[in-house]
Amino acid sequence: MIECAMAFMTKHEIILKYVSTIIATSIAILNIFLVRSVFKFNRKMGHSKLSIKTSLVNQKLASNRKLPLDFTYNLDYLLFINQIKGLPVIDYQERTNMVKNFLTVNLDNKGELPSTNIQVTLILKAYRTRLREETNKLDSIITNQQMKRRLPMSPILERKFLFQKKIIIKIPYIGAEENKKFVIAPIIEQFRETELILVKIKANGHTYFKRRFFQSFFRPVIINHHLHPFLENPPSDSSDLKKFIGAENPDQELSLSFKEKIRKRRFSDWLLSLFAEWRR
Repeated sequence: MIECAMAFMTKHEIILKYVSTIIATSIAILNIFLVRSVFKFNRKMGHSKLSIKTSLVNQKLASNRKLPLDFTYNLDYLLFINQIKGLPVIDYQERTNMVKNFLTVNLDNKGELPSTNIQVTLILKAYRTRLREETNKLDSIITNQQMKRRLPMSPILERKFLFQKKIIIKIPYIGAEENKKFVIAPIIEQFRETELILVKIKANGHTYFKRRFFQSFFRPVIINHHLHPFLENPPSDSSDLKKFIGAENPDQELSLSFKEKIRKRRFSDWLLSLFAEWRR
């Protein structure tokens, strides 16, 4: 009986010692993994602290030498897009005389070390107005709403996806406490809305930010959302309203003949715009 108990205790001790060895080894491996992760994180954050923000820069300020702007990625052909239904009416004389604002992206390195091999991926989206009412019915709709003392919002509430353009900004080097300013597109109120979406930031061999798949559909990281002034202060005059929604513009496709054509939209693009409208 005593021998059986001693044998049981011996087996129990062996199992316990074996399990203890496994636990100790696992803890050691986990500690190594945690130390490695912390080291990589500190190394990643210690190289640079990149921040990205956007701004609208007036044309007069843009010509100031004290404000150096990089026009490498400027979509300047957007100044000359053709007038189509749903886009605000801007005639040639207005395009020539209007003071432009430049949508810019500012990259700041707030770290103590320089940042190298920087790559920022963005998507610029443009929208026009979705016209559900026929043009010849707009006057009566606006008149009825004015009589009811309501702003004529129904024809301009909904937006329609127009096009998107991917922009990849590549910067070999940004020193500590330095910044770079890049012009993305000229804005003269030629669109109903524009959105600038952040897709990816890479630097120093690391990916600081990367858009997840479902963010494309539900929660894109919009770093700039520009609205036409009429959306914030809707016009009460029917002629101004029709000019804003481009009711009398030709019902045709957008043409970007100056530098590139818009690619045919795939089914995934259609799904993306559908989800974008649903989120609104």
